[in-house]
This record gives sequence, structure tokens and C-alpha cells, in this order.
Amino acid sequence: MNAKKVYNLELEETFEEVNLIAIHSSLEGYQLAFYLNNTLNSNFKRSENDLSFKGIKNNFIHFEWEDKMYDFQCSLFSNKYHNELKQQKLISNNLFNLPIRNEVYLFSELKQVDFFIKSSDQETIETVLSHLKKWSKISLLYRVNTEVIKKKINVIFHK
Repeated sequence: MNAKKVYNLELEETFEEVNLIAIHSSLEGYQLAFYLNNTLNSNFKRSENDLSFKGIKNNFIHFEWEDKMYDFQCSLFSNKYHNELKQQKLISNNLFNLPIRNEVYLFSELKQVDFFIKSSDQETIETVLSHLKKWSKISLLYRVNTEVIKKKINVIFHK
């Protein structure tokens, strides 16, 4: 008789504690990165690959700032992606043949937020907050409690 032992492992979802800043602004991502680079002496660069996640087919703009000497990473990324779909001829019965615009959110529970800045370094977040508060182009700026985020996997991304 061949008896097989079965082992069941329980895995807990671990979530690396990160600091998130929510930014409400009509600016483009490159404008935010440029401003931070000039005022903070940071080095935000557009990532080779924008953020895309399983289940979300769209890409979200992503800028990275990595300092190997002080061992920290900081990310600036968009929360919104505007997707344009071409209308099918069968269902297109309107006067103009305009594309259907669809807005996709990285964090659907925070739809009003335009951009996020993420870092595990508390001091960096404080510095970024203090500089962005002074800029009149920012409508609203605040820390995000990661407990409100339903899909925490969207916060976890690396190079």
C-alpha cells in the first residue's frame, strides 16, 4: 500500500510598509518629475517600462528615482489611464465618428487622485511633501493610508 503524506502550508500575505502621497493636479507626469528634480535635487527618470499589472491591460506612467548610495527608491506614477476605443461600424450611429474614451484607475477606490509618490524611506516622503506643498500647481496633496487600498498588490512593484 502506497501512502502519501500531504502537507498544507498556510501563507500569509505580507505587505511591505510603504509611504504613499496622493497628488491632485492637472499637470503631466513629466512636469511633476521635472519640478521635483529641480527643487529636490532628485533624479526622477522615466522608467523603461511603465506599470502594468495582471488584470489591468493598460500602462500607467512611471518615473523612478533610485539612490544606491543611500539605498532607497522612490516612484512617481499615475493613477489614471485614458483608453481610447474605436467604435464599431455596427453600433456607430452618432453624427461624428469619435472614439469611445474610457478611464482606467490603478486604485479604483481613489479615483480622484491623479498621481502617487511611493517610497519606503520616511525622510524622503517628508521632503517631497514639504516641497510639493509650496507649489501652486498642486490642487491637493496628502498621505494615503494603505489600509484603504483593496488591491495591495498594485502597490508592490520593483524594477
